[in-house]
Amino acid sequence: MSGYSYEIAHWSASEAVKKDFGLTKDVVKTMKEKTSLPVFGGVSVETSELFFMLTWDKTETHKAFIDSPDYVPFKALFPPLMPDGGATVEMTHTHFDRDPLPIWNAKVTEHAWLTPEEGKRDALVETLGRMAAELEGLPEYSVGMAIGAIEEKPEQVLAVIGWHSVEDHKKAVGPDGPCRKYLVELGPNVTGPPDVVHVPYARQ
Repeated sequence: MSGYSYEIAHWSASEAVKKDFGLTKDVVKTMKEKTSLPVFGGVSVETSELFFMLTWDKTETHKAFIDSPDYVPFKALFPPLMPDGGATVEMTHTHFDRDPLPIWNAKVTEHAWLTPEEGKRDALVETLGRMAAELEGLPEYSVGMAIGAIEEKPEQVLAVIGWHSVEDHKKAVGPDGPCRKYLVELGPNVTGPPDVVHVPYARQ
């Protein structure tokens, strides 16, 4: 179990920041002043949302920053990174079953949010665990997978997978792919298809 708290924050990105990620430099500067642990950022493939992943020693450290006077000028840096009229920021803290650093460092990181059927959480996590174990032997597709519990959404499970490309993900879970069987197993244990996005993160 990884001991850190991993903040994942995302929101609709402005057209300007989609074209020039460098516009985030002031936001990133403050983030890195508040945590000495890895910070990653990127724009999602499917939704064109701006994603940040911040590693905190514990969630309370992040919450202390939010409650501090320093948070007001930090929030004031956000409008240029959002569409006109602003955007809703989705922010959660996740605790993973293993060190996810190699996954954030991958060419593209899949985020899959799954909601288990009542009484099926253990079965869901067990299936994901076997998929993670198989991916360890498939370096041609992936750098690994981690399974996380979300503080703010305890009813959900977050799986993150580091792929070499979105196409490699599609091949791995396609009809003839080595991971197809796990998707079939997951079906009866979840309330519906997972919410999936891919983010080509860069360490900041």
